[in-house]
Amino acid sequence: MIRLVSLSKSFGDKVVLSGVDFHFGVGERYGLVGANGAGKTTLLGIISGYDSADSGEVIAPRDCAISHLPQVPNPKPLPTVTLECMSGDVVRYAALQRVNELATCMASDYSESLQHEFEAAETACRHAGGYALESRSRGYLTSLGFKSADLDRPPLEFSGGWRMRIELAKVLLREPDVLVLDEPTNHLDLPTIAWLEARLKSYSGTLIYVSHDRSLLNRLSTRTLHLKNGRLKEYLGGFDSFLEQMEEHQAMESKERERLASHAKRLEDFAERFGAKATLASRAKSKLKMAAKLRALEEQFAPDEQERDVRIKIPESAPSGRVVLRFDGLLVGYQAPLFEPIECVIERGWRVAVIGPNGAGKSSLIRTLIGEIAPLGGEFRLGENVEISYFAQEQSEVLDHSLTILETVMRSSAEMDDKSARRLLGALKFSGTEVNKLVKVLSGGETNRVGLARMLTGRANFLILDEPTNHLDMSSVEMLAAALTEFSGTLLFVSHNREFVDEVCTHVLAVTNSGQVGIFHGNLEDYARSCANSRFPNVLATEAAGSTAGLDSNQDERRNGMSASSASPAASQSLAKQSWAEQKGSRAERSRIRKEILRIEKRMQEVESSRMDLTTQMDTLEATNYLEIQRIANTIAGLGKALEDAEREWFELNERLEGIASDD
Repeated sequence: MIRLVSLSKSFGDKVVLSGVDFHFGVGERYGLVGANGAGKTTLLGIISGYDSADSGEVIAPRDCAISHLPQVPNPKPLPTVTLECMSGDVVRYAALQRVNELATCMASDYSESLQHEFEAAETACRHAGGYALESRSRGYLTSLGFKSADLDRPPLEFSGGWRMRIELAKVLLREPDVLVLDEPTNHLDLPTIAWLEARLKSYSGTLIYVSHDRSLLNRLSTRTLHLKNGRLKEYLGGFDSFLEQMEEHQAMESKERERLASHAKRLEDFAERFGAKATLASRAKSKLKMAAKLRALEEQFAPDEQERDVRIKIPESAPSGRVVLRFDGLLVGYQAPLFEPIECVIERGWRVAVIGPNGAGKSSLIRTLIGEIAPLGGEFRLGENVEISYFAQEQSEVLDHSLTILETVMRSSAEMDDKSARRLLGALKFSGTEVNKLVKVLSGGETNRVGLARMLTGRANFLILDEPTNHLDMSSVEMLAAALTEFSGTLLFVSHNREFVDEVCTHVLAVTNSGQVGIFHGNLEDYARSCANSRFPNVLATEAAGSTAGLDSNQDERRNGMSASSASPAASQSLAKQSWAEQKGSRAERSRIRKEILRIEKRMQEVESSRMDLTTQMDTLEATNYLEIQRIANTIAGLGKALEDAEREWFELNERLEGIASDD
C-alpha cells in the first residue's frame, strides 16, 4: 500500500527520523507509539503529505486516497455543520455541487446543451453516491454527539473540541484507502470513544494512528509501531503485546551486551599484559583494535535511557466520617434540570467515576459540588471532617500565567518549601531548570502536570477531578492512576480514558442522555453487566454512543419507580447474583466447558508458535523481497485474527464458567 524509503527528518540537532524504511500492509491497523517529542506527529504529517522529509520518499499508488485528521479545526468552515462535514468527501461533494450549479444555470438560462450536461453530471453524481452524502454526514455527526438541531448551525458557534469532532466526521465520511489519525479520542466522551472504536474496527482500509489511550491501543491495533531515536520498529499486536515483546528483546540485547563487554575486557587485558613484550606487541595491538570494535558494537545494544522510577505520593490527611457525600434529591442544571434528582451516598474510600455522554451533565454535577453552580432543587451534604481538593478540566484557566512552575507549586501551600516543591515536580517529570519555565509557555500536558502538583500540595481527604488525564502522556496517566489507587481518601472524577477509569474506580456513577442517574459497584465491565441485569441504559454501548435514539422509552421505566438512583451498589450486586444464579448449570456442563477451554488453549499455543516461526522467517528476508514479505505478513495477519477469535472464545467460556455456581 504505502512504503517509506530512507525517510530522514531533523529539527536542529534533534533527529526524529533516521533513514526509516517501512511497508504498510493493506487492512492493517497500526498504533504508533513513542515518547513525547519522538516525532510521531511529524511522521504522520509526512505520510499524509502535510509535512516533508529532509530526505527519502513516501511511495504510494497513484489512486491511493489518504485522509489525515488535523490537530486544529478548519479556521474558515462552510456555513453549516452539515455542509462542512460533507466537504470532507471531496469527490462526492464536488459532484453534488456541480449538479446544483448546473440546475441553477438552467433555471435562469435554459439550453439543450446545458440540459445534456446536467443529465451527465446528475448520472455521475448518482453513481458516485453524492445524493447520499448529506444523510451519511448527518449520521456520522449524530454518532459523534451532535444533536439534530446543531447540524444546521454555523461551526464557528461551537467550541474547539466540538469542531474537532466535525473534522473527525469529515475524514471518516470520505472512507479513504489510508486513514491517518493523530489523537482521535481527544475531546470525546466514553460512549463516543466506544462508537469510534467499533467504526474503526470495521474500516477495511489501512489505519495509522497515534493515541495515549492504552485501552484503544490494545483493542484496536493489529500492529504496534515504536518510534525511538529516529528508528521505527514493528511489533505484532496491541500495546501490551508490544511491551512484552520489547521486554524480551531488551533481555536478549542485555545478554549480548554482557557477552561483548566480557570479550572486549579479555582482549584489553591481553593487550595490557603483553603489549610491552616485543614478540607479542603486534598481537596486542591487534587485540586492542578488535576490542575497540567490540566496544563500538556493544554501544548498539546499549540500554535505552530509562525514565526515572518515580511515583506520586498523595499526602495523607485526617480521615473523614464514613459518609463523605449525601445526595438528597439534588437537581443539577441551569434553567432546567439536566437529569433526575439524585438520591444516594458516597462513602469513605470510594473512588467514583462519573460517566455519560457529552452534555449529559457530568461537569455540571462537579461544578455544583464545588459551589460554582447553585442546585436547582434538593441538596447535597458533606460528611464530618471532609476536606475537598478540586482539579479543573482546563488548568490553563485557573493557573497564574505570570508565575513559574516552581512558584506556582510553592504558593499553593504554606508548608511547601523549595526542596519539597522540587521533589514533587521531579516526580511529575519537571527537572533541573525546567521548574523555572513560565506557566504561559507550557504545553497542555505540562500545564496539567503543574495543576496536579498544585492540587497534591493540599492535605484533602476528598478529591474531585474533572478530566485529570487530558493532555497527559501514557506514563503520566499510569503514574497518576497508581497514586490515586493508593490514596486512602475518597475520589469523585470524570475521565474519558477507559484504562484509567478501570484501574482507579471502585464505583461508577452513570448519567444518561434521557436524564437517568445510577451508581454501581465495580469498574466499567461490572457496570455493563449490571446494566444488562437491571435494564438501566448502558451509556457505553456502541449502538447508543452519540445518539439519543431509543432512550426516551426509559422514561416510562422511571415513572414506574425504576429510577437509576434506586440502583444502589447493594441492589446492583443482588441483581448480578440473581442473573448468575439463573445461569447455574450441572457438573457435566462445567466439565464440558473446561474441556473446551483446554482445547482452545492448545489451539492458541499452536497458532502463536506458527506466528513466531513466520515472524522469524520474515526477519531473515531481504528488504527488497516485497512479495514474499507481504505473503508472510498476510499469513501472520490471518493467524492473528484466528488468535483473536480464539482468545475471545476463551474469555467468554471462562466468564461463563465463573458464572456457574459450584455444586461441589
